Amino acid sequence: MVAAAVLPAGLEAQRVIVRGVVVSAETGEGIPYAVVVLRPQFSQRFTDDAGRFAFVEVAAGTYQVSVRQVGYRPLDTTVAVGTVVGLRFELRRVAVELAAITVSADAVCTEPGPPDPARDSALAIVFDQLRENAARYHLLADQYPFRYRMVRRLTQEFSSGDSRFVHGDTIEIRSNDRWRYRPGRVVTYGRGSLSQVKVVHLPELPDLADPNFHRTHCFRLAGLDSLDGRPHARVEFRAAAALDEADVDGSAWLDTAGYRLRRIAIRLTRPERADQEISAVSAIVTFREELPFLLVVERIFALTTRRRPGAGGLVGRTEEQRLVGVEFRRRPGESR
Repeated sequence: MVAAAVLPAGLEAQRVIVRGVVVSAETGEGIPYAVVVLRPQFSQRFTDDAGRFAFVEVAAGTYQVSVRQVGYRPLDTTVAVGTVVGLRFELRRVAVELAAITVSADAVCTEPGPPDPARDSALAIVFDQLRENAARYHLLADQYPFRYRMVRRLTQEFSSGDSRFVHGDTIEIRSNDRWRYRPGRVVTYGRGSLSQVKVVHLPELPDLADPNFHRTHCFRLAGLDSLDGRPHARVEFRAAAALDEADVDGSAWLDTAGYRLRRIAIRLTRPERADQEISAVSAIVTFREELPFLLVVERIFALTTRRRPGAGGLVGRTEEQRLVGVEFRRRPGESR
């Protein structure tokens, strides 16, 4: 439902505040941290914890409005802005019929790109939810920068089954300071004193919303899977066969209660391109809600396996990172 004043003649030069609320069509309750865009003039922003939003200094005229939230169908409409504007948008929950998980041989990705709704509507819907999870993290990191601290632990694994602790520390990471995915460029050389060392970059959550990632991967809805005893939709992605360099395959799990992303599993393709001594690189990333509908990384567990044992029977190494704190410069939904 949209309510807005009719635009009287001669008001084109006036500027007003556009206020509104985003609510659930099923319950009427405000939806916190939904994303609202007022085009063509205003960038996207989050609603507050009650679903309210405001755009200031809005010139009278006609605008395109887009409203998005994980677990809800997107809404796009047109509003006329006059002297007094009060908007109310109702979003309906996503409903997808999912079959039980199916196991299939790894298919070769020959037709990469976002799924076609006409060919597989269920996959297209779940894929959009995956993309929305990633896109809103990108918005969060961009407009509401935050710092997070991770406790890191590095160990070596040996053919005897023993593990040896190597190093532990606490690292601080800024949300808007990160490597960005480039097709076939997940292995690069380090910087400074590490300029001769190859570094493997595993795509992060925002990269799942990157068109470059979409156009170089195929996506498949594996079906309804169980994760921590609860039902989840599992989406699998495969790197295009045309990519000659190392890239990534993986899976993503979204809970069916609200289609929030809970886990990503990633593995490096063509690991020999990273290092002739490496046989496999994989990682599992789990997420938690720092605020309703807003995800942050909770834990990363990465495993690198050697092609043949090294000194002392060394067969691999692990790196584990666990979140210990998040600090926002400005909370989402707050005015600038």
